[in-house]
Amino acid sequence: MAVESADNRWPSLPANDSCDDCDLCERSCRGNERHAPEGEALVARFLLICLGGAIGTGARYTLSVWVARAVGTGFPFGTLIVNAGGSFLLGLLMQLSLSTQIVSADARLIIGTGILGGFTTYSTFNYETLALIGEEAWGVAVLNVAATFIACLAAGALGIGAARALAH
Repeated sequence: MAVESADNRWPSLPANDSCDDCDLCERSCRGNERHAPEGEALVARFLLICLGGAIGTGARYTLSVWVARAVGTGFPFGTLIVNAGGSFLLGLLMQLSLSTQIVSADARLIIGTGILGGFTTYSTFNYETLALIGEEAWGVAVLNVAATFIACLAAGALGIGAARALAH
């Protein structure tokens, strides 16, 4: 079932991380009951999220190194690309998960919290911006903040739009 805002334009956040008749539950949801997983199901979900985080972290490192080798390190393009790409993918994932049956609640949690949580890197963005300020590279620091903010918002909107196009 879709969770939409009042104007039916942007999805709202899911109410909780409960499942809708997922494979990880120890009891049947019957499609209309919401509950959190318990016992072994909770441990399995936790481990899958951790595995997703490791995959996302490895992908972030690989992409950041590749970008630094390709364009240099004068501007943190790797972090910008990772954050904008992660914003696009999270927008796509959330829209598909909340408005269609294409992505289950469990997949949303494992991909969104695990993989994309490990992939995106606000803390790195923060550190690199503060380092630029510390080096008195004010223009590059401001450019980094503006580019990240605009690129991530635009990428998130594009992800939602792409999901809507895929869902129709």
